[in-house]
Formats: sequence, C-alpha cells, structure tokens
Amino acid sequence: MNFPDGFSSYTEVDPALLHVMVPPLSIQTFVENTIKHQVVAGEHLDLYIAVTKKDAVLRGEDKPVPCLRIEVWDTGEGFSDEMLAMLNGDGAVIDSRGTHIGIRNVQERIEAMCSGSLKVESRIDEGTTVTITIPFGGNSGEVRV
Repeated sequence: MNFPDGFSSYTEVDPALLHVMVPPLSIQTFVENTIKHQVVAGEHLDLYIAVTKKDAVLRGEDKPVPCLRIEVWDTGEGFSDEMLAMLNGDGAVIDSRGTHIGIRNVQERIEAMCSGSLKVESRIDEGTTVTITIPFGGNSGEVRV
C-alpha cells in the first residue's frame, strides 16, 4: 500500500502495564482496519495507540472496577453515524469497503474471555477511536484472560 504523504504511528504505554497479556489479535485488527479503510489518497494519516489503567463501570457491575484501557485512534476520514451504529450493534457489518467481521470477532472475544467491552466512535473528517476495556482480576492485578 502506498502512503504518498506519509503515515505516522505513535504509542503510549504505561510502563507498569508492559507485562499485561491481552487477547490475541485484539489490537492488530484495528490497526489493519485503519490502514485499509481510513487512508485517503493524498492525505497524511496518524495512528495512535494508548494503553493505560483506568477505573470503569462495566456491564453487570454497580461501581467502577480497575481496568486495562486500550485506545486505538486515527486521523482518517471517519465514517457515518449509520456505520457507527452497525459497528456498535449486533451482527456482521457489510459496506461498500468490505466486511467488518474482524471487529465483531474481537468484540465477542473480549466479552467472552475477559468480561470486557469494546466501543467504536467516529466522526466524518475527524477520525475513529476504538476503546477496549478489560477488567483486572482480583488482587493479582492481572487482566482476566
């Protein structure tokens, strides 16, 4: 794939989280989707990945619990509210640019393996953000994988 005006990537990982294991292919899917779907000819694309620890209220919880938070965001073209609703809903998504079954697979794996969550946010001409939230387990400080 040709990036005529460039492609830049940036990562920010809390050093205390470098040992934490995450479900296989959970980040790669979104990096690949950014490159495949968000690159616009003649424009520079930035891709960011941040891994932090943050408290969050998850499905089935009454109060915030310590979680691993992985954010993947880009400065690509973004996509419509209709596509966003499909990506955050149930079932495979098919559009003119191809299927998004990989996103659904990651979402199901994170929910089943880790009791975590996945959220996609996007705005046309501003980019897309994918947030994966996975609770840490008990006193061990390990992610529930």
